[in-house]
Amino acid sequence: MSRRRTVAPGTRRRRAHAGFSVLELLLAVSLSALVGLAAVRLLAGSRASEASTSTASDRARALDLAAGLLTGELRRAGYVPYPSPLADGRDAVRPGLTVTLGSGPRGDALGLRYLDDRLQGGPVTRDLEFDAAIDGRGLAQLYRTSASGSRQPWVQGIDRIQVVGWVDGTGLHGRSELAAGELRPWLLLLALGAAGVPARRLAVPLPSRPLATVVEGP
Repeated sequence: MSRRRTVAPGTRRRRAHAGFSVLELLLAVSLSALVGLAAVRLLAGSRASEASTSTASDRARALDLAAGLLTGELRRAGYVPYPSPLADGRDAVRPGLTVTLGSGPRGDALGLRYLDDRLQGGPVTRDLEFDAAIDGRGLAQLYRTSASGSRQPWVQGIDRIQVVGWVDGTGLHGRSELAAGELRPWLLLLALGAAGVPARRLAVPLPSRPLATVVEGP
């Protein structure tokens, strides 16, 4: 008769809990590495998305700021207080507006002239020009240049300014109708650009209905 081999109580439990095999350890380590790698990629993607959203938001705010500042200045194009100090011959050049088409790779340039009577010392002639360009650091800037030749970066991030149309006594006109010559716009239609966000269009009322001189850029 064969003898039955008896196993002491608890031996099977000790063998079951004796530890993991090498294969099981390798599988566990591999799974942990995959989970960790996925978590790192997810975190990096989240941070990149946040950075991209923040950059787009900053550029949108830059467009808002540029639109407000530029509108405030252009509204005074051609302004002369009443009674006009021009009658005494102190200023031989009439205030107005100048549009330089394609002044550079960043669109058009806008020049304006008006008499500023907001100072206590009396009216002062203001000659200003606005254009977009890339500065020495490679950053897009909306520039403001005064008659003294001082060219200052006004709003960072603006990489294009363009006249897209105007409204006058005969109706609405598009950019295709712009040509060298003179016109009297009541409303100037502009587009401001910033990389990575939609262009901002704005309609600038010109209360003084200035004489606008359109010239071709270099």
